[in-house]
Amino acid sequence: MLENGQYIMLHLDFRPPPTGNQVVMNSMKDKGWEIEVKTALPTFVNGQAFKVEIFCLKTEFEIEVDGNKLGAKFPYRAGFSLEDVKYVCWWKAARAWSGQIWVFLLLSLTLELQYKLPVR
Repeated sequence: MLENGQYIMLHLDFRPPPTGNQVVMNSMKDKGWEIEVKTALPTFVNGQAFKVEIFCLKTEFEIEVDGNKLGAKFPYRAGFSLEDVKYVCWWKAARAWSGQIWVFLLLSLTLELQYKLPVR
């Protein structure tokens, strides 16, 4: 969730083995990353689709994968407001899961992202 190119309210990064086996959440101000919030990576089945939901609560984001809450919530950081968010962006880094397939992005009162892991 971005305000502009210099401010990122929520960056959600799934890091499977061998790069970490964790989910990392962070925000960026003035092109500088803040302190990461890390939690365990949920268990995924290779080749099976999964659903990520991001809930915008009163003071924090709550993220669920297939209806199960991640082990940590991500608080709204000082200087950020949901009212200031201009757009939601999805991109895949080359170091991320090679062959990951983006299925759809649906914007509504909740943000739904669904991914499919490659069959190897």
